[in-house]
Amino acid sequence: MDEHLALLARYAHWPHTPRGEARDRVAAFAMATLGGADWQEHRDARGQLESAVARQHLPWDSEKLGMKAGRVTFLLPEGASAGHLDPARRAVASGQKEGFGYLFTRVDAADLHTVQACEAAGFVTVDAILSQYVEDAATARRPDAPASVTVRVSSGDDAALIADLVDATLTQSRFHADPLVGPIRAREIYREWGANSVRGLNELTLIAEVGGQPAGFVSVKDNKPAREAFGWGYGRIELVAVLEAFRGTNVVAALTARLFHECARLDWRR
Repeated sequence: MDEHLALLARYAHWPHTPRGEARDRVAAFAMATLGGADWQEHRDARGQLESAVARQHLPWDSEKLGMKAGRVTFLLPEGASAGHLDPARRAVASGQKEGFGYLFTRVDAADLHTVQACEAAGFVTVDAILSQYVEDAATARRPDAPASVTVRVSSGDDAALIADLVDATLTQSRFHADPLVGPIRAREIYREWGANSVRGLNELTLIAEVGGQPAGFVSVKDNKPAREAFGWGYGRIELVAVLEAFRGTNVVAALTARLFHECARLDWRR
């Protein structure tokens, strides 16, 4: 465990790392997200840990995809020897032997070292994500929201509505773009994900309405490992979209203004 923490502290490209945070705190945050992982390691001639891959089984994804699914996390610091590729290849090979039919990873686009290692291990790129965050959400300037847009906090009674909103708006993703999954199965996954977001999966889901009609939504999850590692709350937007008929009418501005307002109640700093 201590070796893995030290390795993470050397890895400069952990996804969603806040600017200015100390490497040891980022390493603690990262380790908190890797609970229950199986590790593949590479050591140098002196027995020092040079690189590693953590693999986690994902039961919900496995059920929805109809095959054993898992997430792999690559920790390949620059400067490691050529043998750093070994854990990546072994993670894929051992996964296949253990019945994994689907493995995915997420890598910072600036980490070309790891991107190339993924390609060498047989991974295929299916999407890209742009990550943004607000430094202090509770005191941030709130966007101007038009009076024509109203926003309310959802409840479990909105599960079917959210599923329909997700179905009508979120038509592109890593699942939709992945030939192993395809758009039909991806659609089912996203519908259930949306419904679950108001059944307790996420701490806050807001629904925007125009003229009494649902127009868009945003669903946010508390990132507990960040709270434990950094000492402040971190609300991560999981799903957000606007129906096509209401795009360009400042629905997202209205949702964001209300979201910033809710941050104080939920103790979300970012």
